[in-house]
Amino acid sequence: MKEKTKIPKGLSKCEVCGEYNGTAKWKELSHRHHLAKDNDYFSVSCLCQGILCHKCKQNKIHRPISNSYYEDENCIWHNPWFTGMRWCDECSNKDKLIKLEKECPLVPHTEVGRLFSMVRRMKAEKEINLPINYRSGFSISVKTGKSANKMTEQGWETFYQDLRNQLKKDYPDRYYSLFS
Repeated sequence: MKEKTKIPKGLSKCEVCGEYNGTAKWKELSHRHHLAKDNDYFSVSCLCQGILCHKCKQNKIHRPISNSYYEDENCIWHNPWFTGMRWCDECSNKDKLIKLEKECPLVPHTEVGRLFSMVRRMKAEKEINLPINYRSGFSISVKTGKSANKMTEQGWETFYQDLRNQLKKDYPDRYYSLFS
Protein backbone atom coordinates (compact mmCIF):
# COMPACT_ATOMS: atom_id res chain seq x y z
CA MET A 1 0.00 0.00 0.00
CA LYS A 2 1.29 3.45 -0.92
CA GLU A 3 2.38 5.63 1.96
CA LYS A 4 0.39 8.85 2.41
CA THR A 5 2.32 11.95 1.30
CA LYS A 6 3.18 14.49 3.98
CA ILE A 7 2.16 17.86 2.59
CA PRO A 8 4.96 20.43 3.04
CA LYS A 9 4.35 22.83 5.92
CA GLY A 10 3.08 26.15 4.56
CA LEU A 11 0.94 24.71 1.75
CA SER A 12 -2.85 24.58 1.98
CA LYS A 13 -5.41 22.95 -0.29
CA CYS A 14 -7.84 25.28 -2.06
CA GLU A 15 -11.45 24.44 -1.22
CA VAL A 16 -12.60 25.45 -4.71
CA CYS A 17 -10.22 23.71 -7.14
CA GLY A 18 -8.45 21.23 -4.83
CA GLU A 19 -4.94 22.41 -5.74
CA TYR A 20 -2.40 23.94 -3.36
CA ASN A 21 -1.32 27.49 -2.47
CA GLY A 22 1.50 28.70 -0.27
CA THR A 23 5.22 28.73 0.38
CA ALA A 24 7.38 25.91 1.77
CA LYS A 25 10.98 24.71 1.96
CA TRP A 26 12.52 22.69 -0.86
CA LYS A 27 13.79 20.07 1.58
CA GLU A 28 10.20 18.93 2.19
CA LEU A 29 9.80 17.74 -1.41
CA SER A 30 10.64 14.31 -2.80
CA HIS A 31 12.06 15.83 -5.99
CA ARG A 32 13.69 19.23 -6.07
CA HIS A 33 15.67 21.43 -8.41
CA HIS A 34 19.37 20.58 -8.38
CA LEU A 35 20.31 24.18 -7.50
CA ALA A 36 17.87 24.47 -4.59
CA LYS A 37 19.30 24.45 -1.09
CA ASP A 38 17.43 22.74 1.74
CA ASN A 39 16.44 26.01 3.41
CA ASP A 40 15.39 27.77 0.19
CA TYR A 41 11.70 28.36 -0.28
CA PHE A 42 9.39 27.77 -3.23
CA SER A 43 5.87 29.03 -3.78
CA VAL A 44 2.89 27.46 -5.50
CA SER A 45 -0.49 28.72 -6.63
CA CYS A 46 -3.71 26.91 -7.44
CA LEU A 47 -5.82 27.00 -10.56
CA CYS A 48 -8.09 29.66 -9.04
CA GLN A 49 -5.11 32.05 -9.19
CA GLY A 50 -4.74 31.31 -12.91
CA ILE A 51 -5.81 33.24 -16.01
CA LEU A 52 -8.84 32.73 -18.25
CA CYS A 53 -8.62 30.33 -21.18
CA HIS A 54 -8.09 32.29 -24.38
CA LYS A 55 -10.63 30.17 -26.26
CA CYS A 56 -13.71 29.96 -24.00
CA LYS A 57 -12.97 32.90 -21.67
CA GLN A 58 -14.66 30.93 -18.85
CA ASN A 59 -12.34 28.26 -17.47
CA LYS A 60 -8.94 28.98 -15.96
CA ILE A 61 -5.49 27.71 -16.83
CA HIS A 62 -2.40 27.86 -14.60
CA ARG A 63 -0.79 31.28 -14.38
CA PRO A 64 2.32 31.48 -16.57
CA ILE A 65 5.65 31.56 -14.69
CA SER A 66 4.15 29.94 -11.59
CA ASN A 67 4.50 26.58 -9.81
CA SER A 68 1.94 23.91 -9.00
CA TYR A 69 2.28 21.30 -6.24
CA TYR A 70 1.44 17.64 -6.98
CA GLU A 71 0.59 15.66 -3.87
CA ASP A 72 0.90 12.21 -5.50
CA GLU A 73 4.55 12.84 -6.34
CA ASN A 74 5.30 15.37 -3.55
CA CYS A 75 6.89 17.66 -6.11
CA ILE A 76 6.25 20.90 -7.93
CA TRP A 77 5.91 21.55 -11.65
CA HIS A 78 6.82 24.87 -13.16
CA ASN A 79 4.34 26.49 -15.55
CA PRO A 80 6.52 28.28 -18.13
CA TRP A 81 5.63 31.56 -19.86
CA PHE A 82 4.09 29.78 -22.85
CA THR A 83 1.53 28.09 -20.56
CA GLY A 84 -0.55 31.21 -21.17
CA MET A 85 -0.98 30.22 -24.82
CA ARG A 86 -2.66 26.88 -24.15
CA TRP A 87 -6.36 26.25 -23.75
CA CYS A 88 -8.15 24.86 -20.72
CA ASP A 89 -8.62 21.09 -20.50
CA GLU A 90 -12.27 21.33 -21.54
CA CYS A 91 -11.49 23.25 -24.75
CA SER A 92 -8.54 20.96 -25.54
CA ASN A 93 -10.70 17.86 -25.07
CA LYS A 94 -13.49 19.30 -27.26
CA ASP A 95 -10.98 19.76 -30.08
CA LYS A 96 -9.78 16.17 -29.60
CA LEU A 97 -13.39 14.95 -29.81
CA ILE A 98 -14.04 16.88 -33.03
CA LYS A 99 -10.89 15.36 -34.56
CA LEU A 100 -11.92 11.86 -33.40
CA GLU A 101 -15.40 12.28 -34.91
CA LYS A 102 -13.79 13.02 -38.29
CA GLU A 103 -11.06 10.36 -38.14
CA CYS A 104 -12.93 7.58 -36.31
CA PRO A 105 -16.67 7.93 -36.91
CA LEU A 106 -18.88 5.42 -35.14
CA VAL A 107 -20.87 3.13 -37.45
CA PRO A 108 -24.11 1.74 -35.96
CA HIS A 109 -25.29 -0.23 -39.04
CA THR A 110 -23.99 -3.83 -38.73
CA GLU A 111 -22.40 -5.88 -35.98
CA VAL A 112 -19.00 -5.88 -37.65
CA GLY A 113 -19.30 -2.14 -38.37
CA ARG A 114 -20.31 -1.34 -34.79
CA LEU A 115 -17.64 -3.53 -33.22
CA PHE A 116 -14.85 -2.39 -35.55
CA SER A 117 -15.70 1.31 -35.30
CA MET A 118 -15.99 1.12 -31.50
CA VAL A 119 -12.65 -0.66 -31.06
CA ARG A 120 -11.01 1.78 -33.51
CA ARG A 121 -12.49 4.74 -31.61
CA MET A 122 -11.49 3.37 -28.18
CA LYS A 123 -7.96 2.72 -29.46
CA ALA A 124 -7.71 6.33 -30.69
CA GLU A 125 -9.16 7.71 -27.41
CA LYS A 126 -6.59 5.72 -25.43
CA GLU A 127 -3.70 6.81 -27.66
CA ILE A 128 -4.46 10.50 -27.12
CA ASN A 129 -5.09 9.90 -23.41
CA LEU A 130 -8.58 11.40 -23.51
CA PRO A 131 -10.19 11.48 -20.04
CA ILE A 132 -12.83 8.74 -19.58
CA ASN A 133 -15.72 11.18 -19.19
CA TYR A 134 -14.94 12.64 -22.64
CA ARG A 135 -14.72 9.23 -24.32
CA SER A 136 -17.55 7.77 -26.36
CA GLY A 137 -20.56 6.35 -24.55
CA PHE A 138 -21.67 4.62 -27.77
CA SER A 139 -20.93 1.16 -26.43
CA ILE A 140 -22.51 -0.24 -23.25
CA SER A 141 -21.15 -3.19 -21.28
CA VAL A 142 -23.60 -6.09 -20.89
CA LYS A 143 -21.71 -7.14 -17.73
CA THR A 144 -21.93 -3.79 -15.90
CA GLY A 145 -24.72 -1.97 -17.73
CA LYS A 146 -22.45 1.10 -17.95
CA SER A 147 -21.57 3.05 -21.05
CA ALA A 148 -17.83 3.27 -21.73
CA ASN A 149 -17.63 6.93 -20.69
CA LYS A 150 -19.11 6.19 -17.23
CA MET A 151 -16.63 3.44 -16.25
CA THR A 152 -13.59 3.54 -14.01
CA GLU A 153 -10.19 3.49 -15.71
CA GLN A 154 -9.79 -0.23 -14.91
CA GLY A 155 -13.37 -1.00 -16.00
CA TRP A 156 -12.83 0.84 -19.29
CA GLU A 157 -9.55 -1.01 -19.93
CA THR A 158 -11.20 -4.40 -19.27
CA PHE A 159 -14.14 -3.51 -21.53
CA TYR A 160 -11.77 -2.35 -24.29
CA GLN A 161 -9.75 -5.58 -24.06
CA ASP A 162 -12.96 -7.66 -24.19
CA LEU A 163 -14.10 -5.82 -27.34
CA ARG A 164 -10.64 -6.18 -28.90
CA ASN A 165 -10.68 -9.93 -28.20
CA GLN A 166 -14.17 -10.26 -29.66
CA LEU A 167 -13.09 -8.41 -32.82
CA LYS A 168 -9.99 -10.63 -33.12
CA LYS A 169 -12.04 -13.82 -32.67
CA ASP A 170 -15.02 -12.93 -34.90
CA TYR A 171 -13.42 -10.66 -37.52
CA PRO A 172 -9.65 -11.27 -37.56
CA ASP A 173 -9.13 -9.39 -40.85
CA ARG A 174 -10.67 -6.23 -39.36
CA TYR A 175 -8.69 -6.73 -36.14
CA TYR A 176 -5.35 -7.01 -37.94
CA SER A 177 -6.13 -3.95 -40.05
CA LEU A 178 -6.10 -2.00 -36.74
CA PHE A 179 -3.44 -3.86 -34.75
CA SER A 180 -0.67 -4.84 -37.10
